[in-house]
Amino acid sequence: MEENLIEPENVGVFKLLYANTGTSDVGSGVFIDALPYPTDGRTPATTYKGTMEFASITGTNGETFEFTKVDPNNINPDPNHPSNQSGGSTVWCTQAQFGNTGCPANNAEITGTKMFTPPFPQNTPTREVVLTVDLKNNERGNIYTNNFSGRVEGLIGLLQSNDVSVYVRLPTNLLLIKRITAINGNPINNIVDDPNTTDDNNPNWPNNYLKGNINGGKVKPGDSIEYTVYFLSNGDSDAYNVNICDLVPPNTKFIEAGFNGSTPVSPSGLPGANIGIALERFGNIEYSTSPKDGDKGSYLTAGTASNVNCFGTNDNGAVIVNIGNLSRTGFGGTPSAAYGLIRFVVKVQ
Repeated sequence: MEENLIEPENVGVFKLLYANTGTSDVGSGVFIDALPYPTDGRTPATTYKGTMEFASITGTNGETFEFTKVDPNNINPDPNHPSNQSGGSTVWCTQAQFGNTGCPANNAEITGTKMFTPPFPQNTPTREVVLTVDLKNNERGNIYTNNFSGRVEGLIGLLQSNDVSVYVRLPTNLLLIKRITAINGNPINNIVDDPNTTDDNNPNWPNNYLKGNINGGKVKPGDSIEYTVYFLSNGDSDAYNVNICDLVPPNTKFIEAGFNGSTPVSPSGLPGANIGIALERFGNIEYSTSPKDGDKGSYLTAGTASNVNCFGTNDNGAVIVNIGNLSRTGFGGTPSAAYGLIRFVVKVQ
């Protein structure tokens, strides 16, 4: 492919590469490429909205091409199959024949290409053919998967390429899930589904990661509640300099010493300060001091302005955590670098 990830309405470019890496000369070849289509059975399967039209196919080694408009489900990948022979059910035409009986009238009707290659001398450098398709009215998350197959004189059997895909990029999207994970120091390890969102059902969350309850039940003044905010970067683009703000719930008070005695503590925090915030990345927890200092977490008292959007007024305090950069979970991402959690404790007033 020219580019695996593209924006909506961009063209899709597939590079068809072939070479003779052996020590003997072989003859000419014939290859068939059915353009991506929704029931192609490739991996991953092609799925898209809108239209996909053939735009061009070019080679620099004397390749020639023919085209068909037959239903792609009926294009046999073997050039020697009877359907691909003269008089067969799949009519192959040169561009000069467009408009003739059985031939495509224009590029919009093309569903597949047949490529004729010149002989391959031994140790031939890799040859490249570029196939371009126009993608219109598609959506983020669409996938176009392509492959090609053929036969070469002097070689036995059908040759088959690997599947390659063009993805329409999903934007950076940060998912946040909040749970109650302890009351009065007693852990809550339940896995519950929030019926009001599908974010906690995203397949990119690690299995059994979202522990805790949505409803903590009855509590009384003086009880402590541990909150955990789970985060996941879900998309095809990395997220940079992520900061998360969580407002302390009404009728509770942030416990600045909620994790005193816990380790490891960030060395960037103020020595001797209360420890009140936990951050987990890559399966490892690090604790931060409550004051705003050099570590990643800080507690802002009620009314204190924040340079992070808290999506509400800071009437009762706010927990701010600088997560840093998160990997994408989409194409080419590192899932283990895409998620984590923040944890703090409050006392019921």
